[in-house]
Amino acid sequence: MSYSVLIVESPEKARAIFSMLGSGWKVFATRGHICDLPEKQYGITQKDDDFQGKLVLKPHAKEVLQTIRQAITPDTPVYLATDDDFEGERIAHDVAIALKLTDYKRIAFSEISESAILEAIQNPRPLDIAKLNAQKARRLIDRITGYPGSHAIKKDFEQLGLPYDPQGIGRSIAPALKLLCEVEEAKQEFEDNPPEEAKMIRAKYNVDGLEFVGMLSGVYTANMYLEMEEKCNLLSRNKAVVSKVKPNSTHKAPPKPLTTSSYQYGMFYLYGIKPKEAMQIAQTLYNLGFISYPRTDSHRVPLEKAIAYMDYILQHFGEEYCHDVTRCYEKDISEGAQNARPALLPTKAIPTTTLTLFLIFGANTSVLESFVKMISF
Repeated sequence: MSYSVLIVESPEKARAIFSMLGSGWKVFATRGHICDLPEKQYGITQKDDDFQGKLVLKPHAKEVLQTIRQAITPDTPVYLATDDDFEGERIAHDVAIALKLTDYKRIAFSEISESAILEAIQNPRPLDIAKLNAQKARRLIDRITGYPGSHAIKKDFEQLGLPYDPQGIGRSIAPALKLLCEVEEAKQEFEDNPPEEAKMIRAKYNVDGLEFVGMLSGVYTANMYLEMEEKCNLLSRNKAVVSKVKPNSTHKAPPKPLTTSSYQYGMFYLYGIKPKEAMQIAQTLYNLGFISYPRTDSHRVPLEKAIAYMDYILQHFGEEYCHDVTRCYEKDISEGAQNARPALLPTKAIPTTTLTLFLIFGANTSVLESFVKMISF
């Protein structure tokens, strides 16, 4: 029996996609990157402005590649469906090189649904060389900035007798560490040279049961405290009168669709869930087909999605909950945003029971998936 091969990154995603495609397909997972710079070596050679990285297979890659090789013949259609971002493009490229694929199809989708996957299969695209080169540059910058910095920090930690996390630093942690140092220096400067104390005058009023706070303009330093006391006494001895009320109306737009950063902030602010665990939850929701791809810096909502959401609201809640304007945020693109994929969006309704389980069990994906499979939607 002939079949096609589809390659993704995570085993959970592979299982979900196979359940949709069924017979005629074999779906494999790379389990992330299959090769990288060596862990215990610098791994970069430089000649003038040309930087080249030495790639080595990761420990799990040999088994993964061998399994895929056994399923492929020269006539087998192969679809590389790794994530539609810089890292996914690099993984697709490395898999094609490692398996010596010459005739493959690169596909991408932003949600795990049968319609999205079938549409992607019908519309393959070339490997995105710009994304591939961007990932290569980013990885080299990580190593160039992180390798010497990590060794320097490790030496300082050893001299202080402190435990050192071997994870090291890179292009993200290095500037964050610099910011922390600057804040600590500013804090120390503040403690060594505290500013002159200053006070303001505020008064709390109650008019017909409506409480509000009034503030007197001006700031009073230590040499102005007598003047401040006189004004406080004057306010307390006299009756305040509301001379004018100016009504004001404001228009507040609904919150924008979630990006990765706003989702992480919301999870921590509302539930105390740290960013790393929040992303593991989002990845599981994505693998189970509940949300679109969770790594995005765009607020964009595809028009067909906006229409589908409107239809759902009309059907389940009524016209009074629908707005005349369909917000797609097509022009609301942050400078430097990739905008290749939409915002973090729901792809199907999540039962309350399922959502509660996610908040209870957090990133324990094996427990989550077991419970989710027991629930009928």
